[in-house]
Amino acid sequence: MRRRNGEAFGRVLREHDLLLTPTSQLVAWTVENWDRAWTTGKDAFAHGVFGPGTYTSHTHLQNWLGFPAVSVPCGLVDGLPVGLQICGPPGSEARIFRAAAAFQGAFPQLESPPVS
Repeated sequence: MRRRNGEAFGRVLREHDLLLTPTSQLVAWTVENWDRAWTTGKDAFAHGVFGPGTYTSHTHLQNWLGFPAVSVPCGLVDGLPVGLQICGPPGSEARIFRAAAAFQGAFPQLESPPVS
């Protein structure tokens, strides 16, 4: 399975220099949401489950296959941070870092989430 996924991902990256994705498929939870889920079991987790795939679905593939990637902040949604993941084929770290620096230069994130 790893080989098949690596080959498919490699085909995509032969046609494109980099792949840009959200870092996570879900917006971060508030402290209050986490507290309620852990202490009462109510609103238990996103989609009713918690597991590695819940918050790492977009980053897991690069780690599993050994493809380099970086996440950069790209704004706030409802006051909580979201990220942009930039990934590429093995050996493309310099290109990934240049793209990350260019993105951060063009879209500097000057806001911080509020502290609870």
